[in-house]
Amino acid sequence: MIYKRFTSGTIASCTYILADEFTKEAVMIDPGYTQKEADVFIEEENLTLKYIIDTHGHADHIHNNAYFKTKYGSEILIHPLDANYLENPNMNLSEYLGYALQSPPADRLVNDGDEIKFGREILTVHHTPGHTPGSISLSRDGAWFVGDLVFNGSVGRTDLTGGDADLLMKTLKEKIINLPEETKIYSGHGYYETTIKEQKRVNPFFLNLMGGQDE
Repeated sequence: MIYKRFTSGTIASCTYILADEFTKEAVMIDPGYTQKEADVFIEEENLTLKYIIDTHGHADHIHNNAYFKTKYGSEILIHPLDANYLENPNMNLSEYLGYALQSPPADRLVNDGDEIKFGREILTVHHTPGHTPGSISLSRDGAWFVGDLVFNGSVGRTDLTGGDADLLMKTLKEKIINLPEETKIYSGHGYYETTIKEQKRVNPFFLNLMGGQDE
């Protein structure tokens, strides 16, 4: 599989491009503030950008939805509980950030257990709420793209619109912490991936849950 991460801005927002190396069909996860670099990569690799997948509806993850949809004719995918964020500057926090962002609406709503196919590749959708009601993660062969659910040493904020700290911890407990330790975690912010094993060692939120588990 073809893989590329773009990290941009003062908050190190991550955009990921995944593509089938044979058909060159591709998906973009969270088209935040990256634009020119992604264009160059898509052109150099001769990719067909089939889907734009938003892990959630905050502005730093959907900022360039319209740009890439218009240029490549891609479909926008998001969970139904975050669909209203796309066109609402208050909900997507762009007003908080000092501008008014209105993304095009979703072309397709994805739910827990859905599969997103591009070429011969498949991503599985997992509903992982807490940071927002409709936050999703995407998995493929021991790799999880988790948006703002988990960071290296921390978790996503829950004090913003739609955030729920108890629900986020429930999501971690039920869907994340018991994944195989070698599972790679690709977050919505930062410069490097991590693993479940590493987060069990350094992440206080993981350690808190582990302390509550039966020996």
